[in-house]
Amino acid sequence: MNLNPETLLGTLMQTEGALCAGLIDAASGMVLECAGDGVDLDLAAPGCAELLQAALRTMAPHCANDGIEDIVISLPQQYHLLRPMPNPQGLFLYGVFDRQRTNLALARRSAQTAQQSAAA
Repeated sequence: MNLNPETLLGTLMQTEGALCAGLIDAASGMVLECAGDGVDLDLAAPGCAELLQAALRTMAPHCANDGIEDIVISLPQQYHLLRPMPNPQGLFLYGVFDRQRTNLALARRSAQTAQQSAAA
């Protein structure tokens, strides 16, 4: 595994419409690394960590072999994308995208690419 947070977040930030991105500890909600601006990640990350933990607990019986790929929160002006990292476990990517300038499928693909590059 080659976890370079700057490269990881840089991949997300290259997506058209990316506002900010963070690598978050899922247990504490602490921002380990961030890039961009537009959203106070220190304020938003703990709530997103709680949301992710609740989703993982809720879905565990239904996706024991698969796990959650990502969670998308759609707001009128933004998409918030949470993607759990398989390695190291306990971290997740958090990306915020301008809804008017972002293709959600490409944002999800960027998160997947970043995740896979960290696992390599």
